[in-house]
Amino acid sequence: MALKIFVYTLLVFSGLFLIGDVQNKEEKQITNDIALLSFKNATMYTLTEDNISRVVYAKEVYRYKNRDIMYNAKIILTKAHTNITDVIKADVIIKKADKYHFMNNASFQRENYLFIESDEFLYDASKEIISNTIDYSGYYYNHTLKGKSFYFDNTSSIFKSKNVHFELDSKNN
Repeated sequence: MALKIFVYTLLVFSGLFLIGDVQNKEEKQITNDIALLSFKNATMYTLTEDNISRVVYAKEVYRYKNRDIMYNAKIILTKAHTNITDVIKADVIIKKADKYHFMNNASFQRENYLFIESDEFLYDASKEIISNTIDYSGYYYNHTLKGKSFYFDNTSSIFKSKNVHFELDSKNN
């Protein structure tokens, strides 16, 4: 009988210590997750020797130790030698180093001939690659485009996708 009470007491104490440890970790996470800087209606320019290569507009920006979070944001990418402008928009953008994660009502537009909508985009600024892992829809020169998991190399303009459905509009040709 004494052995049962001893085991039961150990079980109760170990459960209490486990709960206390989990709460302590949550408190540490909250204190580490305080924004270092915050901006309202922010605009950021990235300059190169030739031109302004990137312009970022955001209603709200929060800068943390290892990431930036932007709300209602738009990134405009330009190239000096090609005069091509790309616009990527989303309700939420999370930036870690050179990688951007666009979430909720995301859209990608190249000039006026390519437009893609989805709930997610991934953009690697160092490689200039825009990708996606979920369903998307859009148009290419007024032709309907739908598919899943696309890849777009911004430097070579190579477009790849899975399960693509492309409808040609023969009335405008």
